Amino acid sequence: DTQHPVMRWESKLAAAVKAAKSADELFADPILDIRQRIKMHYDKIILQGPKAVAENNADSNVWRFGFYMVIDDFRKRVKKGEEMPDHVKQSFASTLQEASGFFLNHVCRYQALYLQYTQGLADFPSTTTSSALFLPNPRAPPDAEDEERAKDFCLRALIYLGDLARYAETQGKTTENWKAARFYLQALQLAPEDGMAHNQLAVLCGSDDTLCAAYRYVCCLCAQRVFPNATANLSSLLLRNRKAAVQSEDSLRARFTVHYLNIVDILYNRGRLDGFELLAERNASCWQEYLHSSDVIATKHTAMLHCTVLNVFLLGHLTTSEPSADQEKYVHCAVYVTFHMLLRNLVWFYDESEGDKSTVLCSVKILLLWLRCVEFYTWLQATSSGTKLWEGVAQLLNTLHSTAPDQSEPLRQSVALPEDVELRGFVPLTPFFKTLSFDFEERQRHLADQHRLRCQCLLRVGLDLAAEPRCTLQFDLNQRKFFVSQAHASLQHQQQPQQQ
Repeated sequence: DTQHPVMRWESKLAAAVKAAKSADELFADPILDIRQRIKMHYDKIILQGPKAVAENNADSNVWRFGFYMVIDDFRKRVKKGEEMPDHVKQSFASTLQEASGFFLNHVCRYQALYLQYTQGLADFPSTTTSSALFLPNPRAPPDAEDEERAKDFCLRALIYLGDLARYAETQGKTTENWKAARFYLQALQLAPEDGMAHNQLAVLCGSDDTLCAAYRYVCCLCAQRVFPNATANLSSLLLRNRKAAVQSEDSLRARFTVHYLNIVDILYNRGRLDGFELLAERNASCWQEYLHSSDVIATKHTAMLHCTVLNVFLLGHLTTSEPSADQEKYVHCAVYVTFHMLLRNLVWFYDESEGDKSTVLCSVKILLLWLRCVEFYTWLQATSSGTKLWEGVAQLLNTLHSTAPDQSEPLRQSVALPEDVELRGFVPLTPFFKTLSFDFEERQRHLADQHRLRCQCLLRVGLDLAAEPRCTLQFDLNQRKFFVSQAHASLQHQQQPQQQ
């Protein structure tokens, strides 16, 4: 028998867990002894370094056999209604703590030895972080391959840590969602190109914030490495929302979310457009009512950013998927929704906003950057809503230009702002993000300049768009104002291709 001993232990563990007649047996000595043998085996491999981890698949194996197999079986039994004595619940909680300590210790060690660039990686959003994660940098630079392998290990370990905190919360022992979010956000900042952290953050939202969950699934789908289940998860969320009924006692935000996600559902799945205009008007009305509500201004700004990213995703999805006879109609509907939600009253909302006024600009910044990066001009110019959208953009840019310091040309933004850090892995915006510095200390030095930098970025992108021959947004050098060229829009409408 040439089979490695650890493989035999793994097989024994799987058989023992399957044969367990009660949850109590999951934490009894026979299974515990096998788990400890497996854990010690992979612990030694992880201590050898990232190369040994990659060659032995140590991170996923120790997670699966050392911890998750027992954790998952326990949770399934709870879901089925099996009665759990207090000592079994305590054993489960101890297993979660044991797993958390195991992975956290190795993340700390690997960061100190191999990852020199991760200082302050979880500074956005402002969540509580563990100082243990920020150990001194190594004396000598690590091997490039080891650095990449260590990054992969820490990414998966941070996801495991988030999952463990989420499991603790679902068992009702403590409220650990903030811990789960912290670990997922750290994973996201460590590897923004990987979509799994976005998927897990969406799962964390659950049914409490379906708008945020949809936003996270879309960010996952637009990442360089897409989590395989994200498409099915987004479809499942939209299906649940389709069945949801708007109740009169629901909050304005809850009612708006149901209406809006119904629109996302129709456009994403290319559903029937019968009655779409009425649905879109109802959504726009509910959205405007929400903006005028007494809800916290930062919450409104966040909802606006989430909707903008979803709208951008829909526009990209509709123009890059298989062309159809109705493709142009769906694109026009998506543009219509984008205009009414983002730019219809944006200047008013910006003027009326309390506190940090510049955060309301994050959404239009993302939209303009996307239009610039993917060159969406010919699609946008072929619709009356597209013309209105450009007019809204011009009005906002002129408002910003009139209040900005007098200068011949705005500077290009060179340091990442919070929304850039949040969406760093969003592939359509990669050309812009490549021009930014994501250095933690540099970003900290510019915290007080965020409003100015955001305005500068918007004006700079506006000038870049106005310089494009195919774009109807123009800039009058004499009057120093942005405007929409109607003649240019008419010409573009005649030349608009059927497929891009």
